[in-house]
Amino acid sequence: MTQRDIHTNIDSALAIKPDQYASGETNSEGAVDLQGYGSAAIRVVVGAVDTAGVTIKVQERDSESDDWADADDDHLQGSNARELESDDAESVVEMGYTGYKRYIRVLADASTGDAHLAAVVERGHPGVRVSKED
Repeated sequence: MTQRDIHTNIDSALAIKPDQYASGETNSEGAVDLQGYGSAAIRVVVGAVDTAGVTIKVQERDSESDDWADADDDHLQGSNARELESDDAESVVEMGYTGYKRYIRVLADASTGDAHLAAVVERGHPGVRVSKED
């Protein structure tokens, strides 16, 4: 009988802690190290969206000493800088990361909005090496 085991093939990292993000706040839990994993998916769990204007974006870098840069859209399945709207309330917003950088982070930028959310990065395919040439 075939087993539907995904648990042994993924690892979750907290990207944004569950909280309310209000106007003027930007938050991220920091870097998620993708070394040793061949894939990554970002899942943003959205509660209430009180006011539109909270933007979710993914940033990437090669090493801990490099500056963060917004991930190119061609490194994502789904577009970067996704603004949450009231229709996103009580949903899961998903993006896949297909880039080759070692570190990523997810930011919630509540420049003008107000939303309740959390985010995780699901790292998959352990033991697969990803490079710029792939």
